[in-house]
Amino acid sequence: MRGRKPALLLCLGLLISFSGGCFDYKESLHFNADLSGYVEFQYRVPLYPEQDRSLISYFPVRRELIQERYASLIKRNAVRLEIQSIEMESVGLPDLEQVQNDAPAPDSPDADGEDEMIFRRFARVRYRVFFKSPTSLEQILPGKVQVRQRARRFLQIERTFVVTQGLADNANRILTGAYRTTRELLDKHAMQFQVTVDESWTMASNRGETGADQEGEKKLRWHLPLERTLYDQKNIEWRLIIVPR
Repeated sequence: MRGRKPALLLCLGLLISFSGGCFDYKESLHFNADLSGYVEFQYRVPLYPEQDRSLISYFPVRRELIQERYASLIKRNAVRLEIQSIEMESVGLPDLEQVQNDAPAPDSPDADGEDEMIFRRFARVRYRVFFKSPTSLEQILPGKVQVRQRARRFLQIERTFVVTQGLADNANRILTGAYRTTRELLDKHAMQFQVTVDESWTMASNRGETGADQEGEKKLRWHLPLERTLYDQKNIEWRLIIVPR
């Protein structure tokens, strides 16, 4: 068993690099005046060869699997699901031998799209989950989520994004190379977050930047590079507080 651990770590690192290298995610959270609202999810994920099945299980691409995720909330009439679009796309893959011969150097500008050549097929998914109470967000949002609400005076949402532990100082050359490749691939992608609240509310956050749109609604935008899930020393904490204006 002792000899299998490096191999397992290597496989895990390669899986992260392959899936993360062609993964895009955008999350938009909107609150109405009564703190009901919706979450809109948009993501692009690679698919298994010849199957309409996501390589990242947490982000399904089949309608029935998306519905199954929120089944308990829908049954309690706590949320309503609206699937807006599911689109499959293909990326042409040249002859493998030709790719190996013509592959650009890792630090070359021409290498930017190399991660997309690892897979042939992708899916773009977009859907909304409408909620009546913000407490439902604990089951809707990815990651570890805790919601605290005090009537109509205070709402706090705490989220934790777990980071991957770095390699030990004595890691072998293969593991070190896989880890470096993973960081390079993840550096090209990020998770995008946006929060909007009704004009009767204001918000504060330890992440992102806030502003107001033309309708007077407060907006928060946060850009989380996927590379940070590898090199940050501690889990990434996000605290959002919403109070009456």
